[in-house]
Amino acid sequence: MEGPSDKLVLETLLTNVGIKLLVRIAGGSKILTTSVWIASHLYDDGADNVIVLKDSDCHADTAAYQREVTTRLGNIKGVTVCLAVHAIESWLMADEEALGKYLGAPVKEIPNPEKYCLPDDELNDVFRRIKGRSYLKRSDASGIASYLRIERVRQRCPSFANFIQTLGVP
Repeated sequence: MEGPSDKLVLETLLTNVGIKLLVRIAGGSKILTTSVWIASHLYDDGADNVIVLKDSDCHADTAAYQREVTTRLGNIKGVTVCLAVHAIESWLMADEEALGKYLGAPVKEIPNPEKYCLPDDELNDVFRRIKGRSYLKRSDASGIASYLRIERVRQRCPSFANFIQTLGVP
């Protein structure tokens, strides 16, 4: 996991589907170097599996980037790599009903949420239009996540569908 707001989003989403996971922050681009020691500590603490969730960060060829990240982390036995395309905020934009509930006003469907290289910017636009303020990652992300419909996000974000499948959620 990359940062504190991403951790809160995951914990909120997973709690909503009845999954209790230990989520650790590995820190942005450092995830490619810190994951080795975090994974070993998680295994020492009794973890059965370790999943590294990394933003694809505007890489045009996400499949190639997935291979690159997997190769870089390939020396960690039992680690599965999942990418959020392009960032976890794409998942937050996938459910316009949840976004509308959080904002207290209807939100039009955002076509193809994973196409936005910087989904934070798109969320900023939505927040400014409806609330007259910017999207605040630390406070707004988990609030939106609390309303997300898992099936809606799964349908609209292939990277989320892959992540949920990796977790074994039917």
